[in-house]
Amino acid sequence: MGRIIESVVEKNEDVILSQKGKNLAVIMSLKEYKEWKATLEEMQDTESLEALKRAEDDEKAGRFYSYSMFKFSTSMLR
Repeated sequence: MGRIIESVVEKNEDVILSQKGKNLAVIMSLKEYKEWKATLEEMQDTESLEALKRAEDDEKAGRFYSYSMFKFSTSMLR
């Protein structure tokens, strides 16, 4: 069990558990699990999905500022 934990936690590897040639489960680090869970929750949040869609549409339409443009424009306000 120690080698599995080392692979999962320290080497950031996923371990697939199988039985009779069928993959049945995955062991992953707690950090990775929490990240997956947060991502799934975000994907189920309609407000977040709508905001992401608007951002993608804005980018495609050229309605965005690079960080350097933003920094320059805010420096003009001082």
